[in-house]
Amino acid sequence: MLLSRLGVNTTIRREFLKRTSVSLLPRNYNITKIRTFKSTVKLYEEELTQTVKVSTEAPITQMAREQSAQLYLNNVFPLKMNSLDIRSYFFRNSKQFLEKKAHEAIPSNDLPYNFAIKEILARTKDGGAIVTFSFKSTDSSKPQVARDIVERVNDYIVKQNIVAKFNFRTVRAFLVKGSPFMEDLIARYPTQRLRIEFRGEPVSVEKLYKLLRPYGRIFDISIYPNPHVSKDPARYAIAQFTRVRYATSARNCLHGHIVNDTRLNILYERQLRTNVVKEWLVSHPRITVPVFAATLAGVTYIVFDPIRVFFITSKATQRFNPQEYALYRWLRSETWAKLMPTGAGAHVEGSSIWAHDEEKTEKLKSWLAERPETFVLVTGHKGSGKSALVKSAITDRK
Repeated sequence: MLLSRLGVNTTIRREFLKRTSVSLLPRNYNITKIRTFKSTVKLYEEELTQTVKVSTEAPITQMAREQSAQLYLNNVFPLKMNSLDIRSYFFRNSKQFLEKKAHEAIPSNDLPYNFAIKEILARTKDGGAIVTFSFKSTDSSKPQVARDIVERVNDYIVKQNIVAKFNFRTVRAFLVKGSPFMEDLIARYPTQRLRIEFRGEPVSVEKLYKLLRPYGRIFDISIYPNPHVSKDPARYAIAQFTRVRYATSARNCLHGHIVNDTRLNILYERQLRTNVVKEWLVSHPRITVPVFAATLAGVTYIVFDPIRVFFITSKATQRFNPQEYALYRWLRSETWAKLMPTGAGAHVEGSSIWAHDEEKTEKLKSWLAERPETFVLVTGHKGSGKSALVKSAITDRK
């Protein structure tokens, strides 16, 4: 007779004994034997219950199969901070270069779980590379095995002291938990600030801190709109790291990560730099306007006063008058004066009304004989003979 686990109870035992015909028992059958028979049924029940319990609790063996995961290597390339940053052009972004850098940091032959590198993707602007690798494990142990592989890679990097040649900083490896945003937008460059958008319920600051802290030191984490002020639920958070490379590692590893059914979309947030000097000047016009006017007047004087002095000096000294240069006078006397002996010089002398004014000529000579502390300015309308008067006064001085 077979007894199931659910049927083995007091009721079944009674039914079992009731169905047993009493007439089959001998007259001299001891009642103790009946009790013994009942004890035997009880022992059989316990044995059957233990057998079913052991078979139920026996674990189902899972077969190991090939799994895949990603890790992020930072400090492979220099960061590209803006369009004028040309440091990345000095490093080759070729397949051979990436494979060389990956095998320098990852000991593929020494890692367990049948580790193998499948693909390497360069993240030039972020200064790193994403390595897709395969390994063998069960589905339940996949996360733990992936973390163990990344820890072994970091231990190898520290042991071998692998540093980047362009900044002499240690290369680091991180396990990619989300799905990286493989973008090449020209206008977006890495910054210390990350904008973390929530696609679902808001994530608390404590959880964000636990997620972001392994990638580097954090300056601050703020949630917007502020739940303490606004009635609207928080839509995004701003996390500011102390270094740009910390932010690039966090973005490449956590973008698309699911936290309590909430997807995290991470973007770089441009930092608004406020000009403190400009704000002070605009907010204090009673001080800045007079200072600006005085500064403008001073700059005008400094720039234009030397120009004014130069032209006055040139006019007084006849710096640009060709008549004052011996070469010009010699050429004129050898060419133009021989062709026209009664030319311009005779006409000027004949037409001058001051050329034979002895009083003015003597007065001009006396001024020229004084100490050279001042200069003499001869004025008059055009064609009045100013040049002839001066020439007659300095004839004896040449």
